[in-house]
Amino acid sequence: CKAVSVLGTPSPAVTADSDLMDRLKKSIEANLKSQHAFARTSALHGSLYLLQTSDSLGPDLQAVLGIVVEHIKQNLLVGGGRPTSEQCVDEYTLLLWSALFYVLENFSSAEIAEPDLENNLQQLSFATISSPDLPLPLYTCILAGLERLVVAGKIKGRHLEQLVKISTDLMTEWAPVSVIPAVQLFLAAMYASHPPSANTEQGHHHMPSPAAITDPELLMQMMEQMSILFDCVRRAAPQEAELLAEILPQVLIDFFPASDVVNRVISEFISPGQPHPALLAGVLRQIFRAAVDQDQQGMLTEWVLVSLPNFTRRSPISHSIWCLTCFFIAASANPCLQAMFPHLLYRGGSGTGGGGSRSNVQESVITREDRRPAALSHDERRLFCLAAVDFYSFLTDVKLKQKFRETFESAAEPGNPYADLLAALEHKEESQS
Repeated sequence: CKAVSVLGTPSPAVTADSDLMDRLKKSIEANLKSQHAFARTSALHGSLYLLQTSDSLGPDLQAVLGIVVEHIKQNLLVGGGRPTSEQCVDEYTLLLWSALFYVLENFSSAEIAEPDLENNLQQLSFATISSPDLPLPLYTCILAGLERLVVAGKIKGRHLEQLVKISTDLMTEWAPVSVIPAVQLFLAAMYASHPPSANTEQGHHHMPSPAAITDPELLMQMMEQMSILFDCVRRAAPQEAELLAEILPQVLIDFFPASDVVNRVISEFISPGQPHPALLAGVLRQIFRAAVDQDQQGMLTEWVLVSLPNFTRRSPISHSIWCLTCFFIAASANPCLQAMFPHLLYRGGSGTGGGGSRSNVQESVITREDRRPAALSHDERRLFCLAAVDFYSFLTDVKLKQKFRETFESAAEPGNPYADLLAALEHKEESQS
């Protein structure tokens, strides 16, 4: 089968004693019915080789496709679709599902020649991945196959909406190690269900964003679905959380104006139970940058001022200062301070010997919150004051400046960083007068 798929179907003049394709079809059919798993596996591999070169098969394509489809029906639709939790998932089972998804992705209902089969196989996939005891290899295989069908445009309409619902359930119900495949399927379904409008301008990433959502009810539903991504970051292990935090800002920016998600991002960043604060600081910074790019600096300033009391009440004060410094630098338009942001994340883990990678940094920040004494280094105090004074200098409304001062006056004590900030503000105003 592999030789024929690579070299092409021989012409009748080359065939010596019998038709090669007839022998191949009979061999595939016989081996697929074999009691030995290795024979069925080899036959499926050979069938996939031939189907992948369908253009060269000519009239023999329908016969090979029919044999494969019938085998899939007998062993998935009739056979129950999956092993139980006590059974191991062997190569044949995974290959059978892979063959199913290849057929659904590359052949139309007319070519499969059974109108209801495509819908039945899709529903079988939906039901199988919803099973709580599904073995992990089969789980990832089915989710990857469904993702391919979504990207290829084979799942549409109500089936796509059903898949979005299933993927959101999987992101909340499965163990954290299994979340990433579910997130991939969820995002593929979300982008497929909200295609870009015809007049959408391409951004710097050369990919058009989904069309703007104008229906308030749909927007609320989308916000609830996207909030599951924050829950996934919270529950995930460091490596999975780092990957999710890497894509989260762009996903939010693609679907929502920055003004609609700033509140949620800030809430996640300042949450006392947030296990990955450094990763959320990176998300916060990108959302703040998007707000500035969308001419929403005023809205951003108001959110920063409203959120300040939540930081000053945090303990220990060392972690509060780190969070506030991240907050002010993320909101700053000063390129020099913006350049300090990666250094700030690294400094967050320096007290425990954490490395410079994002996953090491976010782990170290938590360790510092639990173990580090309240004393701060001179550099940390100075960076905090520089970032806060820079933010204060961009406030043009006297009432906003007064609100800023009052927030830190309520938390200032002799010798603490908040008192240093108030002294720095006094010195700046005296030098300007």
